[in-house]
Amino acid sequence: MNSRREQLSPFAVVLLLGAVVLVALVAAFQHDSYQDDYYDNEPASELTVSYLEAWLRVQPDSVPRLMLLGEQYLKLNRREQALALAGHIEQLDSADEETKRQALYLRVNVAQQRAYELDVQDERRPERMAVLRSELEQATAYAWAPARQAALSEMAWAAGAYDVALHFYRQLAGSDADNALDWHQRAAELAFARQEYEEAADSLFAAVDLSAELPQKRELFLRALQVLESGDRAALACELAEQHMTGLENDRQVIIYMLNLARMANRGDLVDKYARLLASLLELSSNEPVAPATGWLARTYSLPASAARALLAAPARWTHAAAGAVRSTDAYRGLQAGLRVAGWLSGRPFVAVANEQVAVAEPAMQPAETPVTDNDYDLLYQVYVESGSLTKARDIAKKALARGMPARIWEPRLAQVAEWGVSPGWHCKHGAAMPG
Repeated sequence: MNSRREQLSPFAVVLLLGAVVLVALVAAFQHDSYQDDYYDNEPASELTVSYLEAWLRVQPDSVPRLMLLGEQYLKLNRREQALALAGHIEQLDSADEETKRQALYLRVNVAQQRAYELDVQDERRPERMAVLRSELEQATAYAWAPARQAALSEMAWAAGAYDVALHFYRQLAGSDADNALDWHQRAAELAFARQEYEEAADSLFAAVDLSAELPQKRELFLRALQVLESGDRAALACELAEQHMTGLENDRQVIIYMLNLARMANRGDLVDKYARLLASLLELSSNEPVAPATGWLARTYSLPASAARALLAAPARWTHAAAGAVRSTDAYRGLQAGLRVAGWLSGRPFVAVANEQVAVAEPAMQPAETPVTDNDYDLLYQVYVESGSLTKARDIAKKALARGMPARIWEPRLAQVAEWGVSPGWHCKHGAAMPG
């Protein structure tokens, strides 16, 4: 009789099937991290609390489960237990900075719930709000992820812990790059509300430096200057504006604002600078066509269009005639430096260099520029009269009349300038138009 049993399948196949079953069991088993994630995302329940409490009897120092249990306590409004648990976590021998930070966040949330569970009229409310502000103040000593920083900043704002809110707004401006502009503006609003004018302006200027769109950059820039003005810091506004004007140097609205600000701060040098820039814009806006290269050169170096045309028409080398044309303007020194950079002295025609620059820089320099208005002529006239530049005041009056602006306003002005000794001939001609 044959004692060998018949094999239904080879031994190797049996081993393979056994391995497959084992792998399936391991994959189906809810291991610790899976369970933790599951309970963290599920709504709070007494069943979840019971599971975590039972597990912690086996592993009493498991910080992740302790924190998860604390969050469950909070969701179930078991605040005293959550607070006791936070204290227990901080006293663990294994507690490091990360552990203490998590325990503090738990304490902050407990304090917030305890404060806001009371009515505003409840006499216990101020004391609990003070506890919340104290916990939030301690939070500034730790590094937090952007999401936690945002949550803490909102808690601080609502609780009146404005120093804490400002701290986290400034941190978020550096850590949350996608929303940095918004955080800088929030910091500015809070600082301004606390009459911290320089801090508010610093935040707005930081937003200016980050902004890529001209309308937004202009708005933030002007807001920063207005903040400083409201704090009676016009001189400081002039200094800081000069440091943060990149991309706004040729913007008409900014030029006009800076001109008035410089007048307010008695900065004659800046009044002269921005008056030249505005005068250049007025000349470029006249009816006479202006080539792109001429416009670029005039705006970049604060030149009248006539001087820009003379330079572009000059030969490749720096000639005496071209130098004379520029020396007759107020921008001679600045233009000399520009010419060296642009390559004039290397022998290339400057018109070629200017046209290249237009192709690269012009779209970014002049997007949707607001048109020149009659008020711009009026402002320049007043500036020139105040500074004693009567010849320039006369020229502005002539251009205003040529533009078709009201003769009843500008002819008396022209006659007045003539009376002050600029042009006696014009005074004789228009004296009858003087009022009175």
